[in-house]
Amino acid sequence: MNFSKAVENIGTVVELKRISSAYVIDYRNLTDDEIKAALIKTAPQYFFEENVRKSIRKCLLHSNREHRTLSLLLLRRVVLEKDNFTSAKRETEDQVIAWEQSIVDRANEDLSRRNTDRSRSYELFQFVLETAWQQNEGISPDEKNLIEKLRLRLRITDTEYRILEAKLGKFPKPGNQIHTRAEIDETRRMLQSEGLLFAIRNNDGVDFDVIPEELAATLRKVFAIEMREYGYRQMLKYKHVRLKPYLIDILAKCDLPVSPSATMEELHELCVDHIKPSTLLGGISPRDGLATETLSKWCEEIGLNVSGLKADLIARIIKFYDGLLEKNIVAEDERAVWYSNFEVFARRDIDFLRACLKSRLK
Repeated sequence: MNFSKAVENIGTVVELKRISSAYVIDYRNLTDDEIKAALIKTAPQYFFEENVRKSIRKCLLHSNREHRTLSLLLLRRVVLEKDNFTSAKRETEDQVIAWEQSIVDRANEDLSRRNTDRSRSYELFQFVLETAWQQNEGISPDEKNLIEKLRLRLRITDTEYRILEAKLGKFPKPGNQIHTRAEIDETRRMLQSEGLLFAIRNNDGVDFDVIPEELAATLRKVFAIEMREYGYRQMLKYKHVRLKPYLIDILAKCDLPVSPSATMEELHELCVDHIKPSTLLGGISPRDGLATETLSKWCEEIGLNVSGLKADLIARIIKFYDGLLEKNIVAEDERAVWYSNFEVFARRDIDFLRACLKSRLK
């Protein structure tokens, strides 16, 4: 959904004003229609990269730890992973709660089991976390900033960070308590006020969290997202990258050596957590990764242009799998899918059509 369409479908007046507060001057003195017109006029400010980076940093270093914890989870792990970057509000909350519970359930997991060479990094990071928590029974924004820099330096993923914090009994909240729907909604409102998350309501009165496609493109750049996780996991099933020796070799070249006894599931998790899709396909040097002929054959099998340089072929494959729809559309009338996406077909969006057909033919 593009920015203008999202603005036209904002669910309530309160949400309209909250979203407009990010960049619309004097929004309190405008009528609803005037606010919408002003929002559309100021749209570029909402997805200007410098503005988005500033807002993300503000959220991640917020004085309220619950906002720091939940903001990235809501944006990065839920809404940006959804088809069309749209998620029913209730489903958003369900997924946040489920992810937090999954981290708590993994609190006893030995992270170094998959990669013994990284055990010292895990031990150091956990020591720093434990020390930070011991000081004030909480982590300040400044401490959070330093921890984040150390996390990136040690190549600790956000999931691993949260598992280590859960081991200390501090994630999602002290005592491993899960966030409530009210707390999730509070962070949702904060993200709306920063212009990072929109809210719409459909004809049936169902409320959705939405990230307009222009803003989503900027957020994906900021978060360095090449592909949604669903598409990545589908791509990992392709015959030429589901070979165990190939995955072990790629991981080793990325300084992530693993045991030959590692399972395919463990290898896939390591790839999803640590390896960019472009690296999985192309390696870290021109001589690494899949051969150009193999990539060309792959493109042919999924109906894409087979000509071009290796980088071109990789980009096409990534775009294809990134666009796969996660949910199959079920309807009594098979023509419903065509009617419900009339605008998309009218503008001849061939990538959407391929993704739709691919999903329906599974």
